[in-house]
Amino acid sequence: MNRRVIVRQLAAAVTLTLAIGASGNAHAQDESSERAGTVIIAEVNNPAVPVVAGDAATIITLGLPNGASCPGDSRNDGYRFHTFLLPAGTDVGSLSYDNVRPLGSEDYLPMRTPDGSLFVHELLAPNTQAGQPGLIPIGFPLSFGGWPDPGLKAGDYTVGVACTEPSEWAVDRYWELDGTVRIERGATTASDDFAWEVVGGSTTSAGIVVEEDSSGGIAIWVALGAAAAVVVALLFVRRSRSAASQRSLEASGGRR
Repeated sequence: MNRRVIVRQLAAAVTLTLAIGASGNAHAQDESSERAGTVIIAEVNNPAVPVVAGDAATIITLGLPNGASCPGDSRNDGYRFHTFLLPAGTDVGSLSYDNVRPLGSEDYLPMRTPDGSLFVHELLAPNTQAGQPGLIPIGFPLSFGGWPDPGLKAGDYTVGVACTEPSEWAVDRYWELDGTVRIERGATTASDDFAWEVVGGSTTSAGIVVEEDSSGGIAIWVALGAAAAVVVALLFVRRSRSAASQRSLEASGGRR
């Protein structure tokens, strides 16, 4: 086969490989929601200090990683941030919010402030222009109490903070407790007669979750494969030219 044809075929293969990699990355970037990191249940005045147990009267906050933000702010881009209090195992990334709570089940709840307000549709720090990350404020006071009778059900819950996009209030990214909150009811039926504790996971850090980016891994291997194909093509051309030169030299009897 003519070496120019082979080189063209190799170049086409490289182009196709890069296109496949770009397609894979674009598909990964189209995913609408992601777990961006973790939260801890913490002291209001010091969100880096964990609180691992309490009752209905315990005032807490959700400690986020430094710089936690939504893709845009509220004033320019329409993003909001919310809390969630969900049965353990709920897929947070698939949720949307209405005006007062996450949709999908009567057991899907936000958290409450100490005065009983639902902590949803909160405003992000404003930016000077659209398209910049909206910083989530820190130290907002929360409580597991304040629910009307019969109050929270006994069981394990996941809690955290979610950003929603402006069109349908679907979760865009979220930060979730590493572990669960266990609610244990007291001896009476009063809504606030319960105790809670954090079980499982880490309670000492609100560090960002580091997860392998499968699309990034694919992109690396695609790049390596493309580079290898280019090297093979160059070596083939060089070897073909060397062989041609040798034949020419032999045909001329060794004369240059």
